[in-house]
Amino acid sequence: MNFKFISILLLLLFLVACEKNKSKPIALLKANIVELNDEQLQYKGKKIELNKKSKEAVENWMEYQNLSEFIPKLLNSSTKKILFNANQLALYSQQLKDSIRIESFKIPSFKIRLNVLYNEALRLQDMDSIVSITNKEIVAEHHNILEAYYAINMKIKALVRKETLQNDLLEYDHIFSNKNDTLPMLGGKAKIEQIKKNNKTQKKRVIKPFKDKSSKKRRRIEPLKAMKR
Repeated sequence: MNFKFISILLLLLFLVACEKNKSKPIALLKANIVELNDEQLQYKGKKIELNKKSKEAVENWMEYQNLSEFIPKLLNSSTKKILFNANQLALYSQQLKDSIRIESFKIPSFKIRLNVLYNEALRLQDMDSIVSITNKEIVAEHHNILEAYYAINMKIKALVRKETLQNDLLEYDHIFSNKNDTLPMLGGKAKIEQIKKNNKTQKKRVIKPFKDKSSKKRRRIEPLKAMKR
């Protein structure tokens, strides 16, 4: 009887010790969690919006349209809401960088800007899984994401403006080239260097050396002889 009592008592002590050991990691985890207050986010940087021609250039780029329609949700957001939308932002950013549908945009300087936005979106996505994240870090990442987005808009405007200028030059190519000249084309654009070259060629004139007529030898005029009577 005493043996059974002692065995039961030891079993109970063992179970109590196990429960205490299990509760320690949970207590440590709770200590590391920072309770976030839902703070309203404000973007204090410069907002770069597309002009009419730029909007027309990207109107059929659906991946860009999806992102641009999603951005207002980030502008009018809070720390908890932006973390909630982090996965959607990462998805739109990835689709954007993998789907450049405009040929003139497929250049390294533009691709870099798309990658910057995608990396910032992934960083925000990771923040949602960090238990010790603070509002200050979320506010900073919110600023970085919008800066990356508006940098893309700025580049789109610059590329469209450059293409418009090149097309305008094509309308006046007759000023810079001869009538029989055919300007070399590359993707629907004239090479500006060739236009300048043709312009210089047109202006060249063949200058003949000046000849001094006074240097010619004059005929010797013989004096008139007296007529015989």
